[in-house]
Amino acid sequence: ARARYHLMTNIINAEDVRIIKVADAAIYPDSGKVTILKDAVMPPLQRAIIIANTESRNHQFYNAGVSIASRNNYTARGDYDYTDRTGNQQKIVFDRVRVDSSGQTVAYGMVSDSMDFTLSPEFAFMGEVSLRSKEKRLMFKGGFHPVTNCFASQPPWVKFESLIDPQKVRIPVNFPLRNTDREPVTLGILFQNSQFGISPSFFRPKISFSDSIMSTAEGFVEYNVPTNEFRVATTEKLNDISLPGPYLSLNTWNCKLRGEGKINLSMVS
Repeated sequence: ARARYHLMTNIINAEDVRIIKVADAAIYPDSGKVTILKDAVMPPLQRAIIIANTESRNHQFYNAGVSIASRNNYTARGDYDYTDRTGNQQKIVFDRVRVDSSGQTVAYGMVSDSMDFTLSPEFAFMGEVSLRSKEKRLMFKGGFHPVTNCFASQPPWVKFESLIDPQKVRIPVNFPLRNTDREPVTLGILFQNSQFGISPSFFRPKISFSDSIMSTAEGFVEYNVPTNEFRVATTEKLNDISLPGPYLSLNTWNCKLRGEGKINLSMVS
């Protein structure tokens, strides 16, 4: 009887048992009923909804399979909807949902390249996704590439790791750039030493090993909807494009790459 009472203290609205409070999460059983077995053992819940956490309500899992070990500990597997700035929803399966040592819900999942997942309509993503219930943004670790028809060849997956705001996607751009296979990726205006010509590169591999970068920029890459262009610069310059500093933009209508900043002419003879 004592074990049963201890568990029931974590149930809100015990009359119909619609919500179970575990650690920082609220768990909604699909049937609205919870079965308590001998020694206060609770069978795993199916098709449950998890809200994490109960204060911020930052994250919601659905179709969740939940195993409750105690009033402060549970594990689960559930579906999650990532909603981008256009309102488009894409499902992420978090196959590891648990409570960390601080009592916070954390979750881990994977997005494969076959899912055609996008952070926004302009940025494709594949790799690992994780969350912490106190942080509204998700952590993405893997590869991205700009979605554009400006290049004929298949774009590489550019390696990165960052928290992402789906309403304003900005991805860190730090040198040296690598793809997910750790191969070099270039960004900027290239001088083709073998052909003695200039060509654009927007997160692409070099055409030739001897190609040199004449102009580039780093900081973050974003997509500016009003101007239909990708932009690469520091946070300050992205917020105020009139500020001085290195800057690159790729217009997705005319496929022109534009740059501002220092130009390296040392490779031109």
